[in-house]
Amino acid sequence: ALAGAGFDAGQCFYVQPSIAAPMALVPCRPAAARAHFLRAVRASRPHCSGLGYAARLVLAWAGLGGIFQQQLFFWARKPC
Repeated sequence: ALAGAGFDAGQCFYVQPSIAAPMALVPCRPAAARAHFLRAVRASRPHCSGLGYAARLVLAWAGLGGIFQQQLFFWARKPC
C-alpha cells in the first residue's frame, strides 16, 4: 500500500508496549523481532509462573513473539 502511494524504503515495526506509551520499536524482520522478544521474555522471568515463562519462551523461539503486540508502526519516505 505504501509503495502504491509513491512511498519507498517502507519499514514495519511492532510497538512495545503500546502506541500510547511507546518504549520500543521492534523491527518486524523475523531475526530482529525474534532476538528482541527472546530478550524480553528472559528479562520478565521473575514476573511469570514457570508454565507462563515456558510458554512465552517457546512462542518467542518459534518467531511468534509479535502476536503479543497489538499495534504496528509503519515508516516510509516519499521522494520529492
